[in-house]
Amino acid sequence: MGLWQAVVMITLFLCITGCVICGLEAWSGVRKLKRQPVDAEQLLAERYARGEVDEAEYAQRLSVLRMGPPLELFFDK
Repeated sequence: MGLWQAVVMITLFLCITGCVICGLEAWSGVRKLKRQPVDAEQLLAERYARGEVDEAEYAQRLSVLRMGPPLELFFDK
C-alpha cells in the first residue's frame, strides 16, 4: 500500500465519520435542544409581570442593565 493510498483511505474514513456524526445530531434533534441566548430585559419584564419584583426593583435593575452599575460600587467609601 502506497503513501497516497493511505492518505486517501484516512481522508475517506474521516469524511464518512463526520457525515455520520452530523447526521445523527440532526436526526436526534440535539441542535434544537441547545439553549438560545436570553434577553435580560425580557426576562426582567417577565419577572415583573409575574410579580416577582416590585416596580422600584424593576426600575433599578432595568437601569443597571441599560447603563451599567452605579459608580459608587467602584470606589471605596
